[in-house]
Amino acid sequence: MSTELEMAVPSAEEVAAQVVQATLDYQVEDRIVPAGDETSPWIPYGGPGMYIRFLMFDVRRGRFAVLLRTEGEAELGRHKHRLQVDGFTLAGSWGYREYDWVAKAGDLVHESPGAIHTLYSGPEGMLVYFVVEGQLEFFDENDNLADTQDVFWFINHYVQYCKAHQIPVNTQLWD
Repeated sequence: MSTELEMAVPSAEEVAAQVVQATLDYQVEDRIVPAGDETSPWIPYGGPGMYIRFLMFDVRRGRFAVLLRTEGEAELGRHKHRLQVDGFTLAGSWGYREYDWVAKAGDLVHESPGAIHTLYSGPEGMLVYFVVEGQLEFFDENDNLADTQDVFWFINHYVQYCKAHQIPVNTQLWD
């Protein structure tokens, strides 16, 4: 005896095909963020001679991708990350004052969460591609929390800069 609640159980192949089709139907389309200020401008960030260019905001996963550039020596305040960060050095050199290594062009730096460090760039400046997950917490000289920046802070930084400079907001940056 069958009831209206009974359904045919699909085979594993049918389920796999349904999953693939649903992914194709509803995923975010592939896209490109072309080089150039018209798609994502260089925005002052962190201090004199330091600029950030946003490449992707992922609010579901709390991450973002940026290019960080300095003109000559510069420093980003003492901070730590709550999740991992990966940085690929494209040009110049940089490091953390608390460590004895210096990253140069072609070096990948993987940062585990939790350590407080102070980013600095060498005299030639730097250009680094960062993928940041979670938030940055900035600390004063007494280890008191001074500021917290997460994907929403960075979105606001980008949008407010664009509005102030009559630059169209690039919605292709959102994932």
